[in-house]
Amino acid sequence: MRYFILIPVIIFLTACKHNASKENMEEIEIINQTLVELLSEDWYYEKGSPPPKPLSINATKIDSAKYIQYLSEYEISKTNKKIDTSRLIVILKDSLIAIPSRIKLGYIADIKYFKTNYSADTSFISLIKKLKSFTVGKPLNTSEIKNIGRFDIIKLTDLEHIKKPYGKIGYIRYSKVAFDSSHRRACVYFDFNHTTLFGYGTILFLEKSGTKWTIIGQFGQWVS
Repeated sequence: MRYFILIPVIIFLTACKHNASKENMEEIEIINQTLVELLSEDWYYEKGSPPPKPLSINATKIDSAKYIQYLSEYEISKTNKKIDTSRLIVILKDSLIAIPSRIKLGYIADIKYFKTNYSADTSFISLIKKLKSFTVGKPLNTSEIKNIGRFDIIKLTDLEHIKKPYGKIGYIRYSKVAFDSSHRRACVYFDFNHTTLFGYGTILFLEKSGTKWTIIGQFGQWVS
């Protein structure tokens, strides 16, 4: 009799382990397929000169000539970007975080607000609620993130061992991912900090076609 009780328990535990393993793989896929897009390949190039300041009402002919020359050089620099040859360091948090407490998701889960502001299907509302329910993070094996373009992905603890010179792009984090039952749609929080005055956080709406996860919408949460 005891064996008959154990069999369904073992089957249940095996199924739970399989589902957890599948989610882990899907989370890794999502990071691999969205990381470069979210960071932007603009970082591959050296920073160009800023655009010229508008001429003042007291500008002379010499000022005007200089402005025209500078503007021409600026336009050329935009189309002839120089490749940044330095090592492009990106620090990736080695865990998938729970949603930060300052992120308020309740109002975007309201169906009227969602329909008014987003082109994504309202079925994502249930995923937003699921995302909001995550209170504990989980470890992330950063060595599994392979699709990184020209970026060099490291953990925060590795930074002190990196030899200079290098270009530190910033610090990024992904949350745990909220999947629907079919694992064809998902919702995840992502944030990026370049400096204390340059960063943003956003909710990503994702859809899977074949083996490819695509960002079909975003909802910005904060910017600095």
